[in-house]
Amino acid sequence: MISLATALFQAYLHNFQIEYITCLGSAIIYFTAGILCKRYLFRSKFFWLFLLPIAAIMIFGMVTNHPFVFDAFIEFLIASCFYILGYKFDQLTNIKKFWLSLLSVSILIFFCFVINPIRNIKDYEIDPRALNSDSPTTDFAFMDDKGTKFSNDAFKGKIVLLDYWFIGCSPCYQKMEQLQRLSNYFKKDTTIVIYFVNWGVSDSYGRFLKEINRLQFTVPQLYDTNAAFTKANNITSFPYEIILKDGKIVSASCGYTKDMEIFYYSYTKSQLESLK
Repeated sequence: MISLATALFQAYLHNFQIEYITCLGSAIIYFTAGILCKRYLFRSKFFWLFLLPIAAIMIFGMVTNHPFVFDAFIEFLIASCFYILGYKFDQLTNIKKFWLSLLSVSILIFFCFVINPIRNIKDYEIDPRALNSDSPTTDFAFMDDKGTKFSNDAFKGKIVLLDYWFIGCSPCYQKMEQLQRLSNYFKKDTTIVIYFVNWGVSDSYGRFLKEINRLQFTVPQLYDTNAAFTKANNITSFPYEIILKDGKIVSASCGYTKDMEIFYYSYTKSQLESLK
């Protein structure tokens, strides 16, 4: 029961949608569990049975082909290593405790804040429909918060980043913060512009106006009238990013996690500058 509760609490950490919180949390939980198991629960060679619930969760993900099974496997390895470290901790000398703890924490921090963000950027989901597009985008009719209409002509001769979002999308709001920084950086460059675009499906124009007033971003906000562009391009995953050059799609991608913010800014900045 204790091991099951530990595994379920570790799984609960996924609700934060921040992978380094999950990994750090797993390490702390299972290291503590290892120490407690050794001191108070059991001291037999079957101590590894404590890991069965989290192993079962990982195996279930593999069988059902869950998209996050690789992350679950990494977390299982982290949990296992720190559980065994905790279980064997009392048997080590003070010097070994110090160096082994330092090494373990260093590897964990390096994985969480360097390897994991890089992996997320590399796995940034690219929409293959846009990679070889030589034709202009489907005609669209966006509207800003003043009621001014935007069409394809407004983007000719410019490099434009359109970031699609909907009200209540937490990853969308997190990404907006980084795009606000990019917009500030390119403020004096009139050839590169960034827009936030509400998808216009379930969010009415009135709700859109109230939400952007609450968010207080200075990046120009657009509303996809009648969701024409959203439906024409089958945009169903958010946040969804489209980069246009002279009205043609040159890049399209979707998804964002909090871990990506370390590299997303410089990655997208370089991508936009390379199109000039």
